[in-house]
Amino acid sequence: MAETIEHVFPQNPKASGPWDGKLNAGEILEQHVHRIGNLLLLPQKLNSKATRDGFAVKKLVFSKSEGLRIVKEVTDKDDWGQIEIEEREKRILEWAKTAWGDLQ
Repeated sequence: MAETIEHVFPQNPKASGPWDGKLNAGEILEQHVHRIGNLLLLPQKLNSKATRDGFAVKKLVFSKSEGLRIVKEVTDKDDWGQIEIEEREKRILEWAKTAWGDLQ
C-alpha cells in the first residue's frame, strides 16, 4: 500500500473558504503548511479524497484510516489552524527527542 503525505491545512486553500482566519494575522501560509505538525501519513486513496475541503470534511476522510494513532491525534481536534499545527509539531519533536535522543 502506497503511503502519501497529506497536508491537513491545505497547501492551496480555497479563496474565501473554510480555512480563512486559521492562521494568525500577517502569517505567511507557506511558513506553516509544510511544518511537520501539519503533515499526516495517509494511504493514497484517502489523501486524494481529502483535497482542500474544510477540516470537518477532512476529519471524516481521515477517520477511515483504520485506527492509525497518529491520525486519531488529528481527528480528535475540533478545529485545525496555526495553534494546532504548532502544538502538534512540539509533541512530535518531544517524542523524537525521547525516542532518538537530542540530535543537536
